[in-house]
Amino acid sequence: MALGASQQEADAAYKVKVELQAKEDSLDKDIKFLKCLYDARCSVRRDSLSLGPLGTPALPCPPRADDTVWQCADPEERKEERKEREEERRRQADS
Repeated sequence: MALGASQQEADAAYKVKVELQAKEDSLDKDIKFLKCLYDARCSVRRDSLSLGPLGTPALPCPPRADDTVWQCADPEERKEERKEREEERRRQADS
């Protein structure tokens, strides 16, 4: 009986791990998307502001720590990815 209980505990722990990984992936994509929106907003703002005395925008957005360009995801692609992740989680939970 102890062996069966430990197997169930291991299965439950694995299920939690898979769910947390899926949440992490989803949050990571959301962060990338929001950074993309932020960068686009700053770009528009920089273009619309007049230049200050040193040839820089008078009220620039703060510089980003990394110079990475984030690609904005198509909302339909994001829906499909979510569906795929949910299906994968269900398959892993069922097995």
